[in-house]
Parts: sequence; C-alpha cells; structure tokens
Amino acid sequence: MIPAGCAPREPDSPPTVTPAVSSRLLLQAITSPSEAFFVPVSSGWTLEGSPRIVSPDSLEAYLGQDASHYRLFGLLDLVVSNYVNPPEGLEVTVEVFRFDGATNAFGAYSTNRPEDATTMKLGDGAWLGRYAIHVLSDRYLLRVIGSKEQTSTVVRLVEDFAARIPTTGHPPEPLNIFPTENRIAESERFVRGPAFGQNYLRASWLVDYQVGDSHIEALLHEAGGESTVAERLARYRQFFETNGRLLDPIPGLGDESFTGEDRLIGRAVVWRIGQELVAIQGIAPISDLERLAREILALQRARPTTDAIPPQDVRPRTRKEEASGT
Repeated sequence: MIPAGCAPREPDSPPTVTPAVSSRLLLQAITSPSEAFFVPVSSGWTLEGSPRIVSPDSLEAYLGQDASHYRLFGLLDLVVSNYVNPPEGLEVTVEVFRFDGATNAFGAYSTNRPEDATTMKLGDGAWLGRYAIHVLSDRYLLRVIGSKEQTSTVVRLVEDFAARIPTTGHPPEPLNIFPTENRIAESERFVRGPAFGQNYLRASWLVDYQVGDSHIEALLHEAGGESTVAERLARYRQFFETNGRLLDPIPGLGDESFTGEDRLIGRAVVWRIGQELVAIQGIAPISDLERLAREILALQRARPTTDAIPPQDVRPRTRKEEASGT
C-alpha cells in the first residue's frame, strides 16, 4: 500500500506496503459504483479489508501533486484496497479511478503514459510499468501497484480484475479522422491544457506521425460553434503572421485554411470544417504535410456529420460552481 500523499504515477523503486488508506481521507456518506469491482479474484489472492473511497475533497491527501492531474480530467472518486497473496509473499494496492466520462478517462490515461511504455491487451488499453499496471476501461482507470516487480501472478490478478469493469470496445470516436498509416503507436492522447503552445486550443486530440525522417504532429480541436472555431483559427493564423510567415495556401481544405511557417515549429497546415479545427505541423516538406492533410480531410468528410458530435472543450465544473449554479 502506498502511504497517503505518496501515490506515484509510476514508481521508480519498490513502494513501501503500509496499512489501508486512512479514514481521515474519507467522507462518511460517500459511495461509489466502483466498490462493486472489489470482489474475490484469482486463486491465491485475498481482499484485505473493505475498499476505501477517497473523496474528491481528499485527493491531495492521497495522490499528492498528482491530484491536480486527475481533477483536471473530471475525477469523481477513487476506490482503493489491498490484495494479498501469502503463498507467494505478494501484496498489491488496487486503485479504481472513476471519471465523468470516457473522454476524460482517456485523457488522464493517455497523458500519463510514457512514450516507451510496454502495452498490454486489456480493457480499452493498458500499459505495464516496472511496479504498476495501468488499464483504461470506458470511464474507469485501474491501477495496480506492487511492492515487487511485476510477476505473472500479479498480471493474472489484473486480468481478472479488469474483466469485470465495462469497456467501450473501441477507440475514442474523434481519433477516427487520423489515418493509421505512419501513425506512431500509442501516441494518441486527449489534453485539457494548452495544445501546440496555444491556450485557446485547450481540450484537443493529438496524434504523432513519422513520415520518413520527419516527425509530424496532428491536432483536432472541437468547439461549441462554427464562429468560435473560426475565431480560434484566425488567432492561430495571427500567431504565424507575427512569429513566422504565411505560405501559399493549399486549395480545397475545408471551409477555410492557411499554411504557415515558423523557425521552431516548422511548417503548419491548418483548416476548419464546421466546428472542427485541424492542424498538422512539423519540420517536414510541405508535400508530406499536404498529403497527410488530404488524407485526414477525406476521413473527416466520410464520418457522420460533425453537428452530431458533442464538443469536447467544456471544462468539468467544480463542486463550488455546481453548488452556485454558475
């Protein structure tokens, strides 16, 4: 068990196993649907005590500096318990993070995943660390942390535990506009902070590509209306006018578009269709960017109308805002 305030994203050394989460971290009346997942699992493992619920008001006490990361993505609650396996001398801490939706769960999972992570076929995605296994399942994140390096016995526990958590069974729908050819595996992510260095592009989907020797980043930003996206595209165009230069536009890209160049960013192709803004950038030949842009555009036009896709840039309201009705 990880001491309160020391629960790491991915421990670099064996964590110290300690008693269950202190009751000081809990709200007396709080309950969570995640409690139903904590049942007897693989042979040899025993649930030690009752699952404990870390309330939204107590995240810092348990997660320390990581609390802000999970709160940014709309964490509703965290259920924690210990499992022990006396025959093999194993103890693990099992944590289930519950978010307000699958998009935010994917965001918290994808922005926490190291570039060189070893992936696993569990849930809607999983990666294996030295002392922890992380599994994404719909609006839930399962994290199992052990005091020793992962063993097959721990992996079987995670498999059994993950099997009872519901999944979406497919990648997030917005990622369908990004071609799979040349896409860097596991580079897909959803960020709630600034994207491409621009505050107004918060809440965006990001994907990386490797085309020959060129690294290209792609972005999808969805907003609540065409006028909002048009204004943000204009601001991004102004960024290149101020810090770099505009290049000859590529014809036929969406409702409006521009091509720009900056000495640090490289070249960028940006366009808008309805309430979607797409940008690709990198130190790459303009021909590579144009080819990728047209592939993305074709997939955009082939998907269901963007009007049916809910916007993704609405920040989860805080408890104080909900209480005041703001």
